[in-house]
Amino acid sequence: MYIVFFDLDETLIDCQSQKLLVKYLFKHRKIKVTFLLLIYLWFFLYRLRIVKDVAKIREYAYKICKGWDINEAKKFYMNFFEEMIKFNFYQDALKEIINHKKNKARIVLLTSTLFPIAEIICNYLKLDDVIATRLVIEDGKYTGKINGLIVYGVNKKIIINDYLKNNHYSLVGSYAYSDHYSDIDILNLVDHPVAVNPNKKMYVLAAKYNWNIKNFNK
Repeated sequence: MYIVFFDLDETLIDCQSQKLLVKYLFKHRKIKVTFLLLIYLWFFLYRLRIVKDVAKIREYAYKICKGWDINEAKKFYMNFFEEMIKFNFYQDALKEIINHKKNKARIVLLTSTLFPIAEIICNYLKLDDVIATRLVIEDGKYTGKINGLIVYGVNKKIIINDYLKNNHYSLVGSYAYSDHYSDIDILNLVDHPVAVNPNKKMYVLAAKYNWNIKNFNK
């Protein structure tokens, strides 16, 4: 048995799940237009690599969940998955998952996306586990605060090492798939790093560190 870590956005799916979520929240009148424009501006600046600290904006963004009933939120996220995510999977990524399953691999979805959304995707694809950003829950409602670390950047390495230690797993023969340079620590941690649909910066890193490169299509 070996372990495989799959990033979500632009790796497993051909979209940014959190950007789509903001759009979906606006459509269903869960957020105001000012919030929508602020988040879209952040995505634009992030794409240009002008904004690099994702923690602050995410802490701000997740405050919108304050007071949500977790069961009602789960229904909302399921509808979001069915309408916005379900038809955006890279078919080539799904083939990779099938091949790893045939080889008895343990496949883990590793994403900064909110846990309830990531959990729905994990269950839909019949993956083995999910590591995602969690929010604090009190009395059956979200407080709007992040529980633990945001699953992003160097935090992923910390979280993975804890996950391996707590579950007595090894990285022998391990794989990691990601499209983004922020996952450099993870890709250098596993035995078989895979850069998915790399942009110019990611391609340079893949060449430098001798990562495998795969171009996924829908």
